[in-house]
Amino acid sequence: MTVARYAPSLLKSFIQMGPQGALSATKLLSAFSDILDSLGLKYLFVRNSVDLLCFLLARMKSNDTLSAEMVYMFAEWYKPGCKLEYFLHGSEAVVDSLVRGMQKFG
Repeated sequence: MTVARYAPSLLKSFIQMGPQGALSATKLLSAFSDILDSLGLKYLFVRNSVDLLCFLLARMKSNDTLSAEMVYMFAEWYKPGCKLEYFLHGSEAVVDSLVRGMQKFG
């Protein structure tokens, strides 16, 4: 079902990429950190922020997260009307809840 749903748009994307399509496809299958490196991104704050995003989406840092996943998510976040949901009171509240659960249930 998933293949049938996304295959037409994927094929259209590869056709639009032209001769460089294979090169672009291999970049999508590499680590997202490779893209950051190719852009010369050296600001530690931004790199750490991207690592946090990768971890929240894939439970891995940017050097282990596929570029395709991050490119897709960035594209989604910039669509008109998109809203990014996050935990009430941030990540700290999630950690606090886990600690309370461990204390309560061992």
